Amino acid sequence: MTTQTMMFSDIKWHTRQRLLYIEVMAYYCGLVTRSDIANAFRLSDAAATKDLKLYNDLAPSNLVYRQNLFGYVPTLDFAAMFSDLNPRWVLPMLASNLTTNATQNSPNIYGVPCVSAALPYRLPEKLYVAQITQAIKWKKKLAIFSIGDNPGEAAIIEPHTLISQNSHWYARAFCENHYEFRNIDLSHLSKTKQIDEPAESDANYDEEWNDIVTLELAPHPHLDQRRQKLILGQYDNEGDCIRVQCRRALMDILLKQLAVDTSTDASLNPDTHSLYFRNRNALNVYSGS
Repeated sequence: MTTQTMMFSDIKWHTRQRLLYIEVMAYYCGLVTRSDIANAFRLSDAAATKDLKLYNDLAPSNLVYRQNLFGYVPTLDFAAMFSDLNPRWVLPMLASNLTTNATQNSPNIYGVPCVSAALPYRLPEKLYVAQITQAIKWKKKLAIFSIGDNPGEAAIIEPHTLISQNSHWYARAFCENHYEFRNIDLSHLSKTKQIDEPAESDANYDEEWNDIVTLELAPHPHLDQRRQKLILGQYDNEGDCIRVQCRRALMDILLKQLAVDTSTDASLNPDTHSLYFRNRNALNVYSGS
C-alpha cells in the first residue's frame, strides 16, 4: 500500500465531503476560495485553509493559486480524486444546494442559481412509507391495500428495496397473492398493516432484480437525420445507439420514463416517443406496445 493510499484511507468522511466540494467548485465554478469552504461548512478560516492545504498535498497537480482572485483555479491537468464530476451527479448537487451542513434554505453555496419546475409528488401517507421501510429493514411481511382493489382485500408482500423514479416511488416486493415479485406503486396504497411474521424471501430470490440487461435505444426511425443526430448528442451513445444497463425488473419503469416507443413496428408518434427500443425482440422481455 502506497503512502498516498494510506492517507486516503485515513481521511474521515466529513473531511472527504469538504475535499469533494473543493473539486466541484474548482472544476464547475472555476475558482475555490477559503471563504467558500468556510461558508459552506460553517468553519473557521483556519480550518478551511487546512482543508485546502490537505487537498493540495494529496492532489498537487490539480489546483494553482491566483493572487488576484484570492483563491485556487483548476489546472489543465486537473483530475478528480474525491468526486465523480459527471453532470448526472453534480447537477442535482447544485440544484439541491447541498453539502454536509447546508440545507435548501442556506445561502447559495456554489454561487450557481438553480430553479426547478415543481412537479406534484405522488406519495402515500407517511405511515404507509414508514411501515414499508420498517418491513424492508427488519425483513417482515406486510399487508397492503391498494386503490381500486376490492374493499377488505389485502395483498401480503415481502418488500426488499425502494425504487425512486423522479417524483414517483415504488417498492420491489414478493407478492404472496400472485406468487411473484412485483413493483408496488406506493402512490396507490390506501392502507397498510404490519404483520409480525418474518419474510421468507429477499432480493437474492428475485431473478428479475438480479438480472442486468442492456437496452439498445435509438432515435426514432421516423425522425429526420438532423433530429436523430440531436437526440444522440443528448445521451452517452455508441455510434447510432444508446446502450443503457438496468435491472430487468426496472425495464418497464425506465422505458416509460424515457417515453420509448416499444412497439414492434415503430408505430408510435416520434414527436412524443423520440427513442425506439431497438433490441426489444432480442431481449424478449417486454410486451408493451
